[in-house]
This record gives sequence, C-alpha cells and structure tokens, in this order.
Amino acid sequence: MKRILIAGLCLAMLAGCAPAASDSGPASAPPAAQEPIIEAQPQTEAWPLTGLALDEGTEQAPRPFAVMIDNTRRAYPQWGIGKADAMVEAVTEGGVTRLMCLYSRVDDMETRVGPVRSARDVFLQLAMPLNAVPVHIGSSSFANNFLNYYSWTTIDGLVLGTSCFDLDRSRMLTRDADGNRTGSEHSWYTHAAALSQAMETRGIQPDGGMIPLLDFAADAAVSGDQTAASVQMSYSYETPAGFTYDAGQGKYLKTSFDGAPHVDANDNTQLAFDNLLLLQVDTRLKPDGVHTDFELTQGEGWWICGGKLQPVRWEKGDPEQPLCLFGEDGKALSVKAGKTYIGLLSGTDGESLTVDGAALLGGASADASSASAATA
Repeated sequence: MKRILIAGLCLAMLAGCAPAASDSGPASAPPAAQEPIIEAQPQTEAWPLTGLALDEGTEQAPRPFAVMIDNTRRAYPQWGIGKADAMVEAVTEGGVTRLMCLYSRVDDMETRVGPVRSARDVFLQLAMPLNAVPVHIGSSSFANNFLNYYSWTTIDGLVLGTSCFDLDRSRMLTRDADGNRTGSEHSWYTHAAALSQAMETRGIQPDGGMIPLLDFAADAAVSGDQTAASVQMSYSYETPAGFTYDAGQGKYLKTSFDGAPHVDANDNTQLAFDNLLLLQVDTRLKPDGVHTDFELTQGEGWWICGGKLQPVRWEKGDPEQPLCLFGEDGKALSVKAGKTYIGLLSGTDGESLTVDGAALLGGASADASSASAATA
C-alpha cells in the first residue's frame, strides 16, 4: 500500500504540472492579486526574521518564505537549510519532527532547497503573523482547512507540480543500510527561480505588512549566570537534537541524528544560531487520533544565547498574533538580533532536555506519542 501511495504522489506531481516554457498557445490572464492575510505595517528598518538592519538600497522587507522541510533519517542530506534566517522544529506525528525554514528573501534559496514536505497547521500559525509565503507539497487535512479558512494562497507542489518542484531521481533510488529506498517523498526540492515564477503564477504579492518574528535588540543578553555551553535534547525516542556553543562565533552549532553535525548539503556548513528558544507547549491528539494538536496560547520555556540560559514565559494566542516573550519578572523580553532556532517541546514520550549536564526535562509523556507516523 505504501508503494502505491508514493507512486500516486509522484504521478500527481508529474502529471499535474504547468506547461513547459516551450509550449505554445494563448497566454492566460494572471490571477487576481490575493488579499493580505493579516493587517500589519511594512517593515522598513529591519529584517523581520532577524532584527538586523535592512541592506542598503532595500526600502522595505519583502514577504518571507516558510518552507516545510522533511526531517526524518531518510531526508538527509538536506539542501538549503543553512540559508534560513530562522528555523522551527516540532513533532508532527509518531515522534517524527518537521522543520519550517524561514527565509527573508527568495534569493536566499538560489540553489536547491529541500526535501520539501507537507504542511502542518502548527507551523502555519507561527508563519501567519510574518505574512509569510508557505512552500510545501500537500498538507494534512487540518492544515488544508486552516489555509482555506484564511484564504491563504501558498506555493503547493500538489497544485504547481514540476513547474516549481524538481525530483532528484538518483536520490530517490538510493538505498540505506537496510536496503530501503529513499523514495520520492524524500526527494523533492525547489529553488529561487522556480519560486519566483510560482509567485507570479499564483498571483502572490511579494510585498506587504508583517509582524517581526520576535522583539529583537542588538544588545539583548541573557540575564543570570546559568551556563549553557552544551544543549542535548530529544523531541521523542525518534528525533534527537543538540547544540554546542562556539564562543569564537558566538553561535550555537546544531547536531542531529547520532550526534553528527547538522549540515546544509549545498555547502556542507553546519547550522548555526544566535538564539535558541525551547518552548513547552500543551498538546493533545487531533480528532483523527494521529496528528498532534498544539495549543499555541501560552507556556514556559528557555531562551539560550551567548553561552547562558534564562527561563522565559511565552504567549501567542490567535493565529494572527505574534509570539511574545517575557522574563520571570513579567516584563517583555527582547532577544539578540540574529538567527533563531525555535523548538516546540510537546511532552512526547522520550522527550528530554539537558543543559550542561543538568536535566531540565525528561521522562515526560503525552497521548500524542502513541500515534504511528503518517506517510503524508
């Protein structure tokens, strides 16, 4: 059955594509411009994903891109993830995580980005205040309902096919140590030229108002003296993650499966972040008994930056509202301008968090952990 589903996806992607550039015929009228999904002001001073000053000659920040990236063992190596200005990781189903890589500009994806996978509503809720353009191949039924409710036009491989996404056939046929093929679902990617064309095809406006990802400040620093040079964590029994502070760079270098460096296959550079936000989120199973339902209202967590750790409280609320951080004193908290990693800790079986040898989380469980991984 799994082979039939994979073959069906591949056929749908190949058969449902737009005409090639060489095809002749009358040009169709472009689609009507889409209404903005949020009411917000354009960002004219700083990049909304990092808080860093806009480049000289850039009058306002364009809408960022939110690309859904496969993060199973079979998804490695991953392309283009090192160019993302922010990354969100969360369990989808069966203890497996997915990444949402956020890019400030389409040019940041000049070479291939992927493997691209399906959307989940938890990521869309975090992307909405940014007025981001989601890039994905399909979606869960809940994510699809979410997109339809807000009339949010996206770059979806099941709509655009091979006019925007390419299949790495050699990768698809690669076998692992157990003889299992990588498969087509782990082998689709995209790039800047294809995304620019997709924006035009779908009538997606490149500019608009947006709310910054976080409240950034160039001089923001963690308060207190709790050190955080080594961060080791597991989202579940299936998905580990780790970070080591490089004082020379002032950044946290990410590791993944088996403690190996988590790298961008385009240039083999290790992922590096200025800020780590590890946020505890209440969850339950959605009505289908498989997908995880994240309650993005409020909770506690940790901000890690500059080799130190600080407990925080976070709030969000409605999908249109931004993520806000507060210190233990209840005052609004700014984080350092730069790249940010956000990890959503959902209490799945096998979840753990250890900082400099001290266990902050461990042995937690949740009903969501009993679900088996979905193939979508």
